[in-house]
Amino acid sequence: MSRGGAEVIQGRDEIRAFFEEWLAAHDQYQQEVEEIRDLGNGVAFAVFRQGRGRTSGVQVGPAGAKGAGLFHIVNSRITALSLYANRDRALADLGLED
Repeated sequence: MSRGGAEVIQGRDEIRAFFEEWLAAHDQYQQEVEEIRDLGNGVAFAVFRQGRGRTSGVQVGPAGAKGAGLFHIVNSRITALSLYANRDRALADLGLED
């Protein structure tokens, strides 16, 4: 993760490549969204728990680790994505209250 605990991915091709590479490592991938906040101006914050791959049974992240993301959305499409290793770090970096 980069400074601030986030990896920033911008642009359609880069975002698509990130998710294709991530998902290719799993037969199937499961993720549960635990929290979504609309921060306004096309920005959304989400907290998610990564679980086991449904087919492979391989654990994704330690015991279903939590992650967080800051999504920039234009015309219903994600244009930039900042990924955080955990919710608390994301909230602190973004200046959001719990």
